Amino acid sequence: MRLLVLGGTQFLGRHVASAALARGHDVATFIRGVSGPPPAGARALHGDRDDPEALPRALGEWAPDLVVDTSARTRAAARHAAAVLGGVHGYAFASSLNAYRGWPPGPVGPEDGEPTWDTEDDDYGPNKAFAERVIGARVGRGFLTARAGLVVGPYDYVHRLGCERT
Repeated sequence: MRLLVLGGTQFLGRHVASAALARGHDVATFIRGVSGPPPAGARALHGDRDDPEALPRALGEWAPDLVVDTSARTRAAARHAAAVLGGVHGYAFASSLNAYRGWPPGPVGPEDGEPTWDTEDDDYGPNKAFAERVIGARVGRGFLTARAGLVVGPYDYVHRLGCERT
């Protein structure tokens, strides 16, 4: 399987890339190149997600089967990913509880009953909700979004719970 990890040098993306490599998959990371290299064995594709030409240029003839997106934080990044990667077999998007209009403070109820942001605000939560809608519409049934609360562990560069970088 050819897996593209959008992100892949830090935290969640690094773990996804490492796990896929350990299983023998062909892994590429699309990264800016400012936070270090991807795990050994992964292709390092470089570019800025906000540049509409960067992802197609970086991919060249290499086409992923699946995508794990750990880094969409802007509306431009979401639009460009949807345009270039809409035909993949599967796309897993790491979203956030902040995509819900009522979070924080919460609590969050059943997913179908919780509205997400639908404003033009250029903030983290509204941008995550926008990315879910835009990428999900383009990918279709192969789209999965995971609205995580707090994710912690090794390579957590924010040190949320005192976890050290290893």
